[in-house]
Amino acid sequence: MRKIFKKISQVILLFILISTVTGCNSTPGTIDDPLSSSIVYTLNNDIPEYIEPQEVDGNTRKAISSFATNLMYQAINTGETNIVISPISIYLAMSMVLYGSSGETLNEFANFLNLEAYDLTLDDFHLQLHSLINNLTATDEANILKIANSVWISDEYLINSRFNVVLYRFFNALVQSIDIFDPASVEMINNWVYESTNGLIDNVKREISIDTIMILINTLYFNALWHDDFSPMSEEEMMFYPIEEDPYYTTFLTTNDRPFWISISESYEAAMLPYENDRFGLVLVQPTNNQDIRSFIQANDIFNLILIPENSITEVSGIISFPKLTMETSIQMNEILISMGLNHAFDSDYANFSNIVLESLNNPISISDVSHIVKLNIDRYGTEAAAVTSVVIEAMVWREPPSFHLIFNSPFAFYIYDFQESIVLFMGIVDYP
Repeated sequence: MRKIFKKISQVILLFILISTVTGCNSTPGTIDDPLSSSIVYTLNNDIPEYIEPQEVDGNTRKAISSFATNLMYQAINTGETNIVISPISIYLAMSMVLYGSSGETLNEFANFLNLEAYDLTLDDFHLQLHSLINNLTATDEANILKIANSVWISDEYLINSRFNVVLYRFFNALVQSIDIFDPASVEMINNWVYESTNGLIDNVKREISIDTIMILINTLYFNALWHDDFSPMSEEEMMFYPIEEDPYYTTFLTTNDRPFWISISESYEAAMLPYENDRFGLVLVQPTNNQDIRSFIQANDIFNLILIPENSITEVSGIISFPKLTMETSIQMNEILISMGLNHAFDSDYANFSNIVLESLNNPISISDVSHIVKLNIDRYGTEAAAVTSVVIEAMVWREPPSFHLIFNSPFAFYIYDFQESIVLFMGIVDYP
C-alpha cells in the first residue's frame, strides 16, 4: 500500500477538496511574469502519423502538480466555502487551447502550464498528455475514470487543420461544427456533457453568444468503490466543529478497525483511505491547534509535505471517521487564471490565436469565458464525481449601437391586430406582469 501513497499525488489532482466555512485573507505566493521568459516557443508543423506509447515522465507530473498547488492558492481566496475543483480537468482544457495560440500568447500558455519550469518542450508535451490520458483512463470495473474532450466550432469558420489533428489525435477530442444561432446546438453540447459525466452534469450552456468562434470542453468522470476491507462504512450522527462558528451534527462515515496509512505532526493530521484494487485513494488532511484550513494550505505545499515524503507516513491500525459529502461547485475561472499569469489570452488587444481557424480574421479573438463545474458524492460505498471545464473563444465584433431601446416596465396596453383586415383580435392591459 506504500506505493499507493507515494503516487497519490496523481489521484489528488483529479479533485481537490476544501470543506470549510471560514475564509482566509492570506496573500498567495507571487507569480513571475510569464512574458519575462527568455525562451520563445513555436509550434512544429510536423505531426507524427503514429503515436509511439511512452512513459509519462516525472517532470510532466511535477508541472501538473505545481499547477494544482497554484490553482488551490488562488481558488481558496475567492471567498467561496465548500469548494471542490478538478485541476487536471482545467489543465487539460487549457492545454488544448495552447495549441491554437501563437507568439506571445503561446509563450504565456507554455509558462502558465509550467513547461519552462520543468523543461518540457512543445514537441513532447502533447505526446506526454496523450500518454497521461490513456494511463489515467486505463481502469477496471471497480474504479472508473473517464476523460473526454470536445471542440465545438461555429460553422462560419474552418478549423486550422493542424489544430484539428492535434485535438483529435492527442486529446482524443470530438471536433464538431455547429450553427451557433440554432438552439439545438446548446442542447447538443449539454447532451454530450451529460453522457460524458454519466448524467452528473448536464446544463453547461444556456445559450451561445453570436460572437462565439469555438467552445473547447474537457470532462472527467470518476466512480470508485471503497476497499473491501472497510466497505460499506457505517453511518452515524457526529458533531462537526467549524472554526469560529457553532458546532453542529451531521452524518459521518466510519470505517472498521484496520491498518491505514496516516501522517501526524504537531500541525496536522492526515490519512489515506484506499479504493478497491489500491490504485486510487482519498487523502484527508486536517490542521490541528485550531488552525484555519485556508491558512494552513497557503503556508504548506501539501504535495511535498504529506503525499511525497516516505518518512511522513506510517501504517497503523485504527478507525477513521469523516463527514458524508455531497458537494457542487460552479465557478467562473477568468480572474483565477489571470491571477496565475494568463493575461494576454483574455485581452483581445494582445491575444494571438491565429492557429485556431484558417481564415484571416479582421476582428481580434480572445478567451471570453472559462467555466468550471464539479459535482461530488462520497458515501459509505465509495465516491462518484464529475468535472467539466468549458473554454469559450470569441471574436471582438464592433456593432452599431441601436437607435433606440424601448423598455415597457410600467403598466401598459397591448393589441393583437390583423393589419390586412384592420381587425383587433385581442387587446388587454397589463398591470402586474
